[in-house]
Amino acid sequence: LNGTIATSNDAVVLGAVTLGSATTVDTNATNTTGDITIGAVTGSNNNLTLDTTTTSGSASHTFNGDINLGTGALTVTGDAVLGANVTITATASSGTGITFNDKIDADDASANDRTLTLNSGTSSTINVKDDIGSSEALSGLTITQSNGATFQGGVQNITDSSSGTITITDTTDNKTITFKGGLVSADSFVTTTQGYNIKFRNDATFANAVTFQNTGTLDLGDSVSDDITFNGGVTESTSGTVTIDGTIVSSDDAISFGDFVIGKNLSITSAGGAITIGAITATGSFDLTITSSGGSANTVSVGAIGSSGNINTTAITGSTSVTLNGNITTNNSSGNSVTVTGTTINTGAITIDTNNTSNDGAITLDGAIAGGSNNLALDSGGADISVTGAIASVGTLTLTSAANATLSGDVDVTALSIDSNVGNLTFSGNGSSITNSFTPANSGTLILGTSGGTQTYNGGLTTTSVGSTVTLNGTIQTSNDAIVLGAVTLGSATNVFTNASDNGADITIAAVTGSSNNLTLATGNNITGADITASGAISGLGNLTLGDVGGTATFSNNVAAAQLNANNTVANIIFTGSTNTFSAGSTLANDGTLTFGDATGDSFTFNGGLTASSVGGTVTLNTNISSSDDALTFGAIT
Repeated sequence: LNGTIATSNDAVVLGAVTLGSATTVDTNATNTTGDITIGAVTGSNNNLTLDTTTTSGSASHTFNGDINLGTGALTVTGDAVLGANVTITATASSGTGITFNDKIDADDASANDRTLTLNSGTSSTINVKDDIGSSEALSGLTITQSNGATFQGGVQNITDSSSGTITITDTTDNKTITFKGGLVSADSFVTTTQGYNIKFRNDATFANAVTFQNTGTLDLGDSVSDDITFNGGVTESTSGTVTIDGTIVSSDDAISFGDFVIGKNLSITSAGGAITIGAITATGSFDLTITSSGGSANTVSVGAIGSSGNINTTAITGSTSVTLNGNITTNNSSGNSVTVTGTTINTGAITIDTNNTSNDGAITLDGAIAGGSNNLALDSGGADISVTGAIASVGTLTLTSAANATLSGDVDVTALSIDSNVGNLTFSGNGSSITNSFTPANSGTLILGTSGGTQTYNGGLTTTSVGSTVTLNGTIQTSNDAIVLGAVTLGSATNVFTNASDNGADITIAAVTGSSNNLTLATGNNITGADITASGAISGLGNLTLGDVGGTATFSNNVAAAQLNANNTVANIIFTGSTNTFSAGSTLANDGTLTFGDATGDSFTFNGGLTASSVGGTVTLNTNISSSDDALTFGAIT
């Protein structure tokens, strides 16, 4: 063929042809009768233009053989139909080597598995301007080589009993295969370890597992409404920059990405498959949501998030576990926050930082934290921190700043550091244990323990640097370490024990507001010098009980309580406050000395009576002892 071959809306049917020069076949179709049917084409480096009509859905082209134009270019206007498996080779020296202006479909997808292979060489591009497979599905689409390819319509229904495949064999390094228009759907999507880029700019769905292994860039989506679905899972093994601007979805299948950048709000969701991700950064203030739940694995593992400070809200859910391998940093936009939810939250040596110039974000960790002996730091500025689950195997847990911080689970850490930029702290987890000395310095209130629970401070406890009210609950104890308390309020019945084995495990306490709760103080039986020193006024107390006290229990300020009790595991007791009132029957049987008052103006009133006849040592009275018609029983007194 040579030159222009034209009809006036009449069909052209060609078998195998050879081009003698640049050739145009044009039927000038005005309806469906001006079709072009063509067999194998040998182009001899000449251009070929096939034109039925500019109106899609009217006259069409049927390709029954391969088209090899050498260095010529192919331009097709009007719908194309594959009557065979077709390979098109058009490797022009520049510009566009292969152009389809309209749709491409198979002839009969139910009866035939049609494949299309495109090769525009390394110097020219491929441009398909309308849908592929929207009416009759292809079973395969392959790009063997190009200088970039653009699919402006959808590439749909590339299916063949789960083996329909889009294959990108090669393209010039740093050139891009762009799926720009409508839905991309195929059973499989296959790439190679070549230097081309891949970009999806709309929805895409793949039935089988996909591995991206091109060594150029990868862009998934350009809008939060773009859904990229990998129903067999996805693995990203590229070496170029990965940008995700759409939504990544999988149905209980694994999702694996290395480092990537988000350019829009991003959601990655697997219905239970394992999600593994490297570091995540962003080009602007965007939200990040990662979820795996409801399936077989339900795990999420992720690297550093927001190192450039451009992540706004981060929400990560792995209903079985979440593993945090890097720092999480949010930006200064309103509404920023970090929420991590999982039965287990594994942490590396990380910092979660939502402390910004003017917009601080809340930090919520909802699950049991397993620290792997690493340190964990939480910094929320003027927003709140909430950790609801147990914390174990953490080196130093640092709360750098927060308006309100809550640790409500069993916290077992080597060290707990509470900086002065923390406002109120509620540390209520039953069974909590801190290895090193705990000296909180928060500026607001401090609540320790829970009613009926136990917390152990194995390096000692000092609360004198807390800026506001300290409330105690349950049992607060150490293992032979001193407890130094400023003014405290009892939130429930409270025990303070040091379990002393030497004379360093003293209890020192300032004022106590009892709120009608009982208080028991104990150091250690027969541990000489393990003392209790209460320097502040004690008011509104339920029962005051001295347990094992090997040294001296000294109360140098006013005491108002119900009962006062001590048995023979207590050594010496001294009360020197000016006004002391006990409203219920009290019994003292300590095996050391007992002293009431240090001035004649001091008063002691036991309105339920007092029995002190079993005190083992000298009983010294320096002031008046009275009751309201209740018995006072002493042994020998001085």
